[in-house]
Amino acid sequence: MFVEMITERKKFFAAQRAAEQRSKPPTKTQIRDRMCTYLKNIDLEVVKSSVTRTEGCSKRTRDELESDKSKKQKLDEHVEAEKDDD
Repeated sequence: MFVEMITERKKFFAAQRAAEQRSKPPTKTQIRDRMCTYLKNIDLEVVKSSVTRTEGCSKRTRDELESDKSKKQKLDEHVEAEKDDD
């Protein structure tokens, strides 16, 4: 019975110490570490979004370039046909 009482007191004081630590404001080092982590995550999101934007843009420009090439080829064929007719 005495041993049980001692273990209960240990658990009680451990819980009390944990509650005190949670209620303390963070130190400057902890704040700095959290901010660094936050900024790293933001940078990664920005990089990922810019990569997806550039990939989307580059695909569009490739499609546009291919369509421009096909238009130019059609024009060139049309011009060549007119030259042959002359």
